[in-house]
Amino acid sequence: MATTKSPLRKGEKIEQGVTTKDKGTFIPPDQRKPTDPANLHRSKAEFIEVQKANKEKAAEMSKLSKEYDEKKKKARLAPGPETADKPEKEKDTKKSKPKK
Repeated sequence: MATTKSPLRKGEKIEQGVTTKDKGTFIPPDQRKPTDPANLHRSKAEFIEVQKANKEKAAEMSKLSKEYDEKKKKARLAPGPETADKPEKEKDTKKSKPKK
């Protein structure tokens, strides 16, 4: 019966949040620091307020974007003033003769 080797030597303990160097160091989510330098000086409450403000701005921008898209769509589908005044051209009913 073959025995499997343990990656740890006898007496070593696994420290939570630490892995081998080639895999990098794992930091548990509750111990992570914000990576944005602008947020490093803010407290948790301030950070949450900023996130709410950003969500509100994003919602407003998406609303404005939808309104703009609707206006562009209506303008594209509606006939322009230059085409509304002109009568439609008569279509040619004559068939062209096939060339030999």
